[in-house]
Amino acid sequence: MSSISDLLTKLENATPDNAPFLVRELLQDQNLLQLRQLDALRAARAIATFAGPQQLAIAGELAGRAHQDSVAGAGALFASGCLHGQINNLSLKESLQKGTEMSSKIIQKIGARLS
Repeated sequence: MSSISDLLTKLENATPDNAPFLVRELLQDQNLLQLRQLDALRAARAIATFAGPQQLAIAGELAGRAHQDSVAGAGALFASGCLHGQINNLSLKESLQKGTEMSSKIIQKIGARLS
């Protein structure tokens, strides 16, 4: 799975021009749906941000796996960030970015607290 980890690192540092190509490579990797914990959340964030609405089910599945694997609160924060965006009339892409922004904050803390 280190090839996926390397690809996720490239995606996190990608320019908007080359990110869609890297996401396409990620979506074609046979090990994608085997990801767990932090890598599952990193992949969900990349897919939700760059792949388009047709891939939201995959992003949601990966975010859910991160939540199941004790990345405490990541799934709930992803959902609440997306809902916040939709309630405030943000575009789908902006809503997903808000969700991934919120869920990424929780993985930087020990325990399920943002403060």
